[in-house]
Amino acid sequence: MSVSPVAAGSTLKTRGGALIARLYGWLERRPLAHVAAGAALVLALSDVINDPSRVVNSLGDTDDATRLTQVRQLLAGQSWFDLSMPRFGGADPLISHWSRLIDLPLALLMLVFGGLFGQEMGETITRMAWPTLLSGVIIYVIARFCDREGDRKTALLAALLAACAMGRFQFSPGRIDHHNGMIIGAIGGTFLLLAALDRPRLGWWAGILLGLGCAIGYEGLALTALTLAVVVVASIWNGRDLSGLARAAVSFFLTLAVAHVGFGPYRPGGLFPCDALSLNLLMLAASAAVGVGLAHRARQRGHSAAVSFACAAGGGAVGLALYLLQTPACIGGPMAEVDPRVNPIWLAYVVEAQSIVQIFREQGLAGALYVLYLPVALLYGVVVLRGRLMRHGELCFAAFLVAAILGCWQARLLPYASFLAVPLIAYGISRPAGVTIEPFRWPAFKPLQIAGIAGVGGLAVVLALALMLRNPASATIGVTRPSEHAATPKLSAEEASKRSAACATRDSISPLSRLPKGLAANDLDLGPYVVAHTHLDVMAAPYHRMGPSIMANHELFNGPVGQAEARLRAMGARYVVICEGVGRTIAQGTALADALRSELLAGRTPAFLEAVDLGATPIKVWQLKTP
Repeated sequence: MSVSPVAAGSTLKTRGGALIARLYGWLERRPLAHVAAGAALVLALSDVINDPSRVVNSLGDTDDATRLTQVRQLLAGQSWFDLSMPRFGGADPLISHWSRLIDLPLALLMLVFGGLFGQEMGETITRMAWPTLLSGVIIYVIARFCDREGDRKTALLAALLAACAMGRFQFSPGRIDHHNGMIIGAIGGTFLLLAALDRPRLGWWAGILLGLGCAIGYEGLALTALTLAVVVVASIWNGRDLSGLARAAVSFFLTLAVAHVGFGPYRPGGLFPCDALSLNLLMLAASAAVGVGLAHRARQRGHSAAVSFACAAGGGAVGLALYLLQTPACIGGPMAEVDPRVNPIWLAYVVEAQSIVQIFREQGLAGALYVLYLPVALLYGVVVLRGRLMRHGELCFAAFLVAAILGCWQARLLPYASFLAVPLIAYGISRPAGVTIEPFRWPAFKPLQIAGIAGVGGLAVVLALALMLRNPASATIGVTRPSEHAATPKLSAEEASKRSAACATRDSISPLSRLPKGLAANDLDLGPYVVAHTHLDVMAAPYHRMGPSIMANHELFNGPVGQAEARLRAMGARYVVICEGVGRTIAQGTALADALRSELLAGRTPAFLEAVDLGATPIKVWQLKTP
């Protein structure tokens, strides 16, 4: 008996549909936490199957490698209150601005797994388990938010979209730095904040999550502050109960205060507080909490919306004044105290700090991968708003827009926008029926109000432009990278990426362990891997607090060979370690024909250095001869 292709295709389609229906029915009966955990495990396994060496032979990016070193120092007996990293920077060691909040769970996991399987295997398992756990958390948080109306289909779709979101790369195996924790804090806190408008008790948890995100790091601080402001203003205007927001503001401040005392980061008195949790932010958060609390009390006592507005705005204004009075330089943002000399040679070219305009200029159409989801989210956001498909959909859309705008300014915020887009896309696709939602009342402003808002908006634009002009990312627009010496031909982006990845592997760096201990002058992005895989110390690493060390290292590599020996001996270096293609500082102006790095890559070793043969590794090492 023969079966026609059409009939066979129809049978397969029917069976496929039945299988999908059975799978969907099974998922509908499972708790969302189980679905999220299963999705996170599948994603982690697929990542490892696709690249089996990603955890064993690679430490991820430079932040992952440095975080591993920081946790190792803690487990080796370093004081909880000591965040110095003496293996970075030579005579001017790095004082980390990273909070111990991430170190604590990683250290506990390494202790447990290390005790069972040995230190090396324990670290590997931890580097798999921690981001997988956080991946399940972010998927669950988003799916649970979309399940508030009891529509499981939308929640399951949201879980699928969250698993495929652009920002998921921050949760892939090996990602033990701070980005995934900050994302969970900002995104989870935002969704809980919206839920707290209907269930005020959730405000406590919203503030805790938002506070934890900012205590881990300042990356999402602007998004958190602007989202809180938008939700408070919209709620006052629409006459909503402010008790949930008042709770969130109070718990946000209390979380920051507890984190400041218990988790740091801790600084010597000479370091500026703009890049880490400090008293200035605590004062701002406390004043804002008082302002929201007074606005809530004014609403309870029947005062007009104008009184509530005045209370909230007054609290924010006083807090901002206190913030700037204590540390005026911090108006320039977390990077305000960065040595300005490092901007044009390194920081301006860090992708996560670049604007989307600069990314497109440097990467062409490949840069579209960063923002492909934005028009989709905008489209479905309009669908959600017009159809009133989602409770507080206008506020979710506003939070997404804030994140998208910030992400186009600095690419590091684009993963946040990708997760905030998920509920909008999920509700826009599923369009749940029978949802009864009170419409959002758009304000009808009078001419005088319009003039006031325009003035405030104009001031905000001026301040934003001022910050962007001081930001190293915006400074890169229109800047042309100087050409290197002819001995070091320019590599394509793809080839440079491959070479950089090859330089950072365990197989490439481990041969350096045979060298006697000493300080190495090194390519910038190579530093964290050398420290993590060997007992060598490094002069440079990609961290903004290392300005003097970065500059000394830069002047060595990009300066004339005739001055290199004196510079090496002055910094106390024993080795020179470079790898063609790995990240480095950029020579400004016309590159010197006899720059040390160019000469070394061309095979011309100066008399004061001796090449070290390490066998099959792309890393090249020279040892300083004894005078």
